Amino acid sequence: MVALEDMVAWLTNAGQVAIYDATNSTRARRTMVRARCERAGFQVLFIEIRCDDPHIIEANIRSTKLSSPDYADTDPDEAVTDFRARIAHYQRVYQPLDDDEGAYRRVTGPGRGVTVSNVDGYLAARLVFFLMNLHLTAARPGRGARSTRSTAASATA
Repeated sequence: MVALEDMVAWLTNAGQVAIYDATNSTRARRTMVRARCERAGFQVLFIEIRCDDPHIIEANIRSTKLSSPDYADTDPDEAVTDFRARIAHYQRVYQPLDDDEGAYRRVTGPGRGVTVSNVDGYLAARLVFFLMNLHLTAARPGRGARSTRSTAASATA
């Protein structure tokens, strides 16, 4: 939770918008993240990206995970195997976002569907607008295709 505390400190001192990129795959974890941010006075918007396309997942693993500090001194094939095991773990414990968890934006596969729920306020609405204009594909590096089911929290001061 060090990264969460770093985000809260940064927003408290200088920031306006932060993305807490984490696999908040359970309701309990999201509740904890939301509570910490709300105690600090921040609005939270969860961003959930569901992708079951094996080509996009594979491209994402190879284009982002192999260059991650987590796998700096790891054989590439070993890193891919390890990350696939992480994905399998998250799939087993994953709990979808519910409307009673506050504001969220969900993308279901590239171009298949978008859900926006409980978004209120100018900054959150602008963030949703920005996110609605991203195109998640395996062929466009730097655009943030995420593997399997993941949830990030965006907090605004």
